[in-house]
Amino acid sequence: MSGRSPVQDDGLNLQLPACIRRFAAGVVICLVTFSVTAGDITDGLPDASEAVSAAALFNTYCLLCHGPDGSGVPGLGVSLVDSSFVQSQPEADLAEFLKIGRLPNDPASISGRPMPGFAWMQAAELSAIAVHIKALDGSQARN
Repeated sequence: MSGRSPVQDDGLNLQLPACIRRFAAGVVICLVTFSVTAGDITDGLPDASEAVSAAALFNTYCLLCHGPDGSGVPGLGVSLVDSSFVQSQPEADLAEFLKIGRLPNDPASISGRPMPGFAWMQAAELSAIAVHIKALDGSQARN
């Protein structure tokens, strides 16, 4: 014997390098941890009968890319404050846009980045966000 202790086969291919086995294990952990269903996503949201805060919805779903005041985040989301697209859209059309989103290769895209669609959200929530977005003036950034 070469002085190595025998290793039991636990079902993994022990011939794979350790870094690949760790990577595969990490992928499995991520998939298990982050696998959700549409029901899981909406379980924590208020029912349609409950009042929905437009600002809370914006802060939950839009703030990361568009900033707390809607003035945009470089490399992520454009400014909503001075967007001619946002200001020119009726609230119903803007809510529909939020539902569908936009691919980066869309000719109307000014950023070349994807805008995710929120088709899983309730119509009242999309409308509330649309109203909130149209009212943004960037004042939070100036305070």
